[in-house]
This record gives sequence, structure tokens and C-alpha cells, in this order.
Amino acid sequence: MSLGSNPVVILGTFRGGTSCLSTALVAMGLYMGEPSAFKEANQFNQSGFWEHEAFIAFNQRVRVAYNQIYLGVDHLPEDWRDRPGSDVYLADLDGIFKQNFDGRAIWGWKEPATTNLFPLYKVILEKNHLEPRYPIMVRHPLSVAASRKRQFLIKNDDGSLNARELLPPDEQRALGLWVDYMLANLRETKGSPRYVISYEDLLENPTKSLTGLAKLLPWDVTPEQLQAGIDTIDPELSHSRFTAEDLKPWPTIVARTYDLCLRAAEDNAALNEGKFDDEVEALWQEWQTMGNMTRTLHPPVGRMAFAWRDGQELKHVEMPYTPSGGWQTLKGVVAAAPGSVVQITLYHMTCQVWIRRLVWRVGDQEIPAPLQQGPNGILEKAGLLRLFSFGPGALTTKVPDAQGEAQLEIEFLLQFDPASLNAASLMLKQKLDAARRPAPGSFGR
Repeated sequence: MSLGSNPVVILGTFRGGTSCLSTALVAMGLYMGEPSAFKEANQFNQSGFWEHEAFIAFNQRVRVAYNQIYLGVDHLPEDWRDRPGSDVYLADLDGIFKQNFDGRAIWGWKEPATTNLFPLYKVILEKNHLEPRYPIMVRHPLSVAASRKRQFLIKNDDGSLNARELLPPDEQRALGLWVDYMLANLRETKGSPRYVISYEDLLENPTKSLTGLAKLLPWDVTPEQLQAGIDTIDPELSHSRFTAEDLKPWPTIVARTYDLCLRAAEDNAALNEGKFDDEVEALWQEWQTMGNMTRTLHPPVGRMAFAWRDGQELKHVEMPYTPSGGWQTLKGVVAAAPGSVVQITLYHMTCQVWIRRLVWRVGDQEIPAPLQQGPNGILEKAGLLRLFSFGPGALTTKVPDAQGEAQLEIEFLLQFDPASLNAASLMLKQKLDAARRPAPGSFGR
């Protein structure tokens, strides 16, 4: 792959002014893709969003896979690389770079959801020896919330405006999203060249803002290019004016994060020297703690069960646990005779389960456990073993022919998110369709 080694990755928040900055950077010489590749302009971004459809589609697919929602504050789990499918996503992102920017010396992208997927992007950037530059746009959080609110203004058939007022929680969510994105952007770009720009300052004095930004860019910006960027800035783009005082009614972390961003914008040299890193980390940890204190436990606590027959009697062992969303290991003693069939219920609700390891431990022996799908499961090989579980007894195995207490150990990853439930539903439909399909030579009904 022949790429310029310093891509420009534009960061900020939704409705945070990143499209305005992208327009200026394109005029200054940045290549962000072919015109046909971008999300179309509309009344909210008349000069265009500059969001490449390849990045939009990729981010949407990966966020669903990791149980993130649109306009959410969930980030990649720490063990994301151990999750099934991660290698595929990395290869896909590598392909996006190659297909869209090969041969480009000056290139970059802007798609806000990149913030939630930073660790994944960093792997491909490092793999290709790329050292990005990060312009970070900061806009007053209440202006961001107000801009989102204006998106809910729709026209009636007669052309008049019909205002669908956002409920108070929506404004709260907009501010929470702003805090999360800005802290994540500052935290994830630690150690890389970055330049924080105040949106309000950009509109008021574009020459100062873009001249400062030009020093970060990985090409020699000519006076003509700089002027072209300046000419794209419309001072009337901002429809609201807020001050730091307006943030007083809100939790102080909003004002403290905004103050930090403004100080970083005033002293980008100190930012790149690491002066603000400890403050960013402290705010981030506080923000995460606040979220963890109120986050809903999902999926709910369940039970793993092993069941077998002892003569005419049905016996079982149950182990309550909470699915963590990551790899887990559970062990249970099965007091069944050698050769007995054991049914395994991994969870009490429909789910998708990846199985990395299933063994019997008898004394000092470790014996692989043969696996078959049970009456309420569909088992397939997809790199790892994948089970679609629809109820009790989704798996079966046999107790080994060995003397001593037999303990069954399973290492698994249970997924309960909408994408996984949809995958389970599709797999079940395929099996039902196959069962209903008429035999060759018959007419069916």
C-alpha cells in the first residue's frame, strides 16, 4: 500500500463543527475521497458532511457487533481483540484504506463514530506505519445540544415549520455524549500530534485558527491554499451563543471538560507536551465511574446447568453467573457414570455463544469433551465453535471412561445483543425452511 504516512483524522462530536472544518481542510489540499463517496449535503450541512460512506458503513457494522448504539457512549471492550470476528474487521478496515486512498500523499477522513472504535483504528494505523495528525474541534456543549434540537424542526405540507420539541432527557443525553466524545478524543490521541480548535473562534477569526492548524498539517500549506480554506468559513454558521456561565445548572464535569478543551485550544504546544494528560485521565475516570454507577446490568443473571440421567432419575447441577460480555470460564462437577450423556444449558434465554474450550478434568487428566448440538441448539464451526441456544439442553457431551470425580470446564463468550439475537433468529429460520422444503420429486404444498 502506497499511502502518505501522516493521515489527517478530524475529530469532534456530532453537530460539533467537524464538517465546517473538513470543508476548510479540503480547500487547503486534503483529499478525503471522491465526491460520489460522501454522505449527501442537506439543510443541516449545506457544504457537505465529508463523511465517507465506506467509513460510515464499516463503523455501523462494527458498533453493532460490539453492542454499541448510535449516539451512544459505549467503547470497545478491553478484550475486543479476543472477540470472534475482530480479525475480519481489522482486515476490512485495512481494505478501506487501500481501496480509497492508495497513492494519496495527503489524505484523511472524518466520521464521528471513529471515536468509539479508536483501538481498532490504531491497530491498522500502526500496521501500516502511519502517524496521524488529529485536528480536534470543540464547540460549546449547549450549542451542540441546540444544533441537535434544530434537526427536529420539520416542515408541514404547507411549508410551515412544525417544531417537535426534544424532551429534557434528550438535551441531557446530548451533553453526556459531548463529554464522552471530547474526553475520549483527547485521551486516545495522547502522544500523537493534535490541534484543538474552538468552533466559535474559527467562525470569529478563521485566519488565526487555520494558520495555527496549518502548522500541524503534514504538507506545506501555500498562502493560496490557506486563503481558500479561510474563504469557506461562514461566520453565520453558528445560530446560538452560550458562555461558560450557562453550564452552571449542569453537572460540573461538563463545565470542567469544556474549560479543559478551551485551555488546550489556547495552548496546543502544552497539550502536545503532555501538560493536560493527567487532567484528561482524571476526568475520564470520573466520567466512567459515574456511568458505571447507573449502568443497567445487561444481560441479566442466568444459570448454567448440566443435566443427566441416573437410571430413571433426572439429576442436574446449576451454577448462577452473570454474562460479562467477554470470555468466561465455568466449572461444574458431574456425578454421572462414565459414558453418560450430559445436556448443557448455557443460558436461560435465546443467545449466541462462542466456545473456545470444553474439557473434562478427572484427577490429573484433561480430556477433550466431544460436543453435539442438543434439542434446543444449533452448533456450527465458524473459526471457533458457535452455538445458537434457544432453550434447555442446547449442547450435549459424554462423560469420559475414566475413574474418579469428573469436572466439566467450559470457556465461552455469550452474546445477548440485538445483532446476536438477529443472527440466532436467521439461523433458526434457515433450519425451519430446510425442514419444510419438499423432498425432490414432490410438489409440496
